[in-house]
Amino acid sequence: MGRGQQTIIADIGSLREETITLYHGTSSIHWPQISSQGLPARSYLTDDLSLAEYYAGVAAEDGEEIVLEVQAPKTSLVTDVPALEEPIFVTYAANNNGKDRQETLWEEADRACLEAAVENWQDLPWAISLELTNSVLCCSKISPSDIKLYYQ
Repeated sequence: MGRGQQTIIADIGSLREETITLYHGTSSIHWPQISSQGLPARSYLTDDLSLAEYYAGVAAEDGEEIVLEVQAPKTSLVTDVPALEEPIFVTYAANNNGKDRQETLWEEADRACLEAAVENWQDLPWAISLELTNSVLCCSKISPSDIKLYYQ
C-alpha cells in the first residue's frame, strides 16, 4: 500500500471517532457555570487555538480570558453558517503607502464554486465548515466531563 493510501485510511478512521477535540473561548465569569453544567447547545467551537483566544478576548469584558478544550460529539456538529456568510478579513502590513490592506480569506472563485454546489450553507458538512472557517456549531449540550480548562 502506498503512502497516500495509508493517509486516506488514517483520515477515514479519524472520521469514525465519536468525538473531536475543539476549543471554546469565553470569560472566566462563565467558568463556574460551565464547569458544573457544561456548555449549552448551540455553542460555537473551533479547531484553531488563536481563534478561540480571539473569542475569549471578545467575551472577557468583565473577566479574564479563558480557553476551554472540549470533546465534542461529531454527530452534533453542524456548519457555522454565520462564519460562511460573513467575509473574514486578514490585515496585512504592506508597503502600500504606509497603509495596511485587508484581504478576504475567501477567494471569490472558491466561494462561487461552493455556493453553486450547495443550495443552503446548512447542507454543507461540518468538516468542510471546520476546514474553511475553523469553526462549527455544536447543537447539543456538552457535558462538564467533556470540558477542561485549557488555559486561563
